[in-house]
Amino acid sequence: MSRDSERAASNLVCFMLGAAVGAAVALLYAPQTGTETRRQLGEKAQDAKEKAEAVAYSAKERAEAAAQTAKERIAVVSEKVQELRRPASSTGEPVLAVETEGGDEDYAV
Repeated sequence: MSRDSERAASNLVCFMLGAAVGAAVALLYAPQTGTETRRQLGEKAQDAKEKAEAVAYSAKERAEAAAQTAKERIAVVSEKVQELRRPASSTGEPVLAVETEGGDEDYAV
């Protein structure tokens, strides 16, 4: 057996021994019966499941609302772009009028 294998085996034995001691101490100091502990764990698992479902539902609702808002804003912007296009000169080149924050219009060819 190589030196690394011996170390790994020794570490595994120490880990298993520590786990066994920890389990024994937990059983000795448990304030309730095993049946009560299992019932409590089941309730906690059910609560966690319900909370996870609620969070998932809420996230789905928010995502759908955000998608709808984005679609509506895109439609409004598209309509504005179509409304603001007008001929630039007698040649009929289109110009796009863009409203700035101050309410002024800038024109771009």
